Amino acid sequence: MKIKASICDTLSLLQAKARKVEEMRDAMFSGEKINFTEGRAVLHIALRNKSGRPITVDGQDVRHYSLHTITQNYYKAPCMC
Repeated sequence: MKIKASICDTLSLLQAKARKVEEMRDAMFSGEKINFTEGRAVLHIALRNKSGRPITVDGQDVRHYSLHTITQNYYKAPCMC
């Protein structure tokens, strides 16, 4: 049985709304701690930010941190470099 593309699109949108994709996206870009397993913000967006718009986590703009600084601060693990 073939399903029309419009039905698939509608089902995809309903699935995204049920999973709260838009709310999680907004929370990610506002620096909220949405990585619930590790209890931290998902900072890869700061590393890829080309907009010039600040990305704040705990009141600090994290755009200018290096990957090394971010991993040291949030993983609290010794560097194995």
